[in-house]
Amino acid sequence: GNVDLVGLEKTGLLAPTGRVSVALADAVGQVLASTTARGAVPDKATHVTDRQHFQASWTRPGLAVAQPVFAEALQRWLVPAGRQLQRPDGAFAGAVLLAFDAALLTEGFKVNEHEGNVVGVVGADGSFRSRLSDGRQTAGDRVDGDRLVRASAQTERSMKPTPGTSDRVAR
Repeated sequence: GNVDLVGLEKTGLLAPTGRVSVALADAVGQVLASTTARGAVPDKATHVTDRQHFQASWTRPGLAVAQPVFAEALQRWLVPAGRQLQRPDGAFAGAVLLAFDAALLTEGFKVNEHEGNVVGVVGADGSFRSRLSDGRQTAGDRVDGDRLVRASAQTERSMKPTPGTSDRVAR
C-alpha cells in the first residue's frame, strides 16, 4: 500500500513538527517515502544502505537505536533509529527509519538547581543519546555503562552522592 508520510506530518500525527523525521525504505534500501522534516535520510538520498540505522534493522527485529549524529545543516544532534519490516515468510522487507532531535529526551528537566547537575539518556552501548548539563545539550559522549549502572545501584542503596564518570564530581 501507499503511505502518505507528508500528509501524516501535516496533520501533526508525527509531532513535534520538524523535530521528528520518518522514512520508509524497501529491502534493498531504496527510499519509498519520507517526511519533509530532515534527518531520517540525508537530503535527496534515494538509497540508505550505508546508514547505520538501516543496517541495524537488517539483523534486529525490534527497534534499533543508532549512535547520535550531529546534523550540520540543522545544527543539532539527531538520534537515528530503524525498525525492520518483514514479509509473511519472515524475510527482511525493508525498514521504517526515523531520526529525532536528541534534545527531546532531556528537554523539560530542571537540572540547573545546582551547577554541574546532569540529566542524560545513555544507551546500553555507553553512548549518551542526549545529555543536558548547565543548559548545554549534547549527544554522543561515551561513558562506561557498567560503571554507571554500578554507581547508580550504590547511590540507591546509600543515598550518598557518587562521583560522576565523566568529571568525578560527586552528585
